[in-house]
Amino acid sequence: MSHLRQAAGAFPPVAIHYIAAVAAALLVAGVVALSAFGPLNVQMPPVDDRGVSPLALEAGREWEIQRRAQSGYMEPVIQSGDAWEEQRRQQSPF
Repeated sequence: MSHLRQAAGAFPPVAIHYIAAVAAALLVAGVVALSAFGPLNVQMPPVDDRGVSPLALEAGREWEIQRRAQSGYMEPVIQSGDAWEEQRRQQSPF
């Protein structure tokens, strides 16, 4: 009696762990899919919703323009236009 062998199962123990892991992953994926698309009616926030009011964004833009103006910053397009105009004046006979 002390030398009885244990009966082998249909699947090796390692395969049972893999099957359990795959089943858990499928269960989680199913819950996520149901919550996103299904009858749980969970709504995702809109993609373009930043959570900041448009007035705050506009105030930030105005502050940035004022900060640049006070520091002497010039837009690259304006700066290149001024350089072109200066070059045109230097080359002009008048």
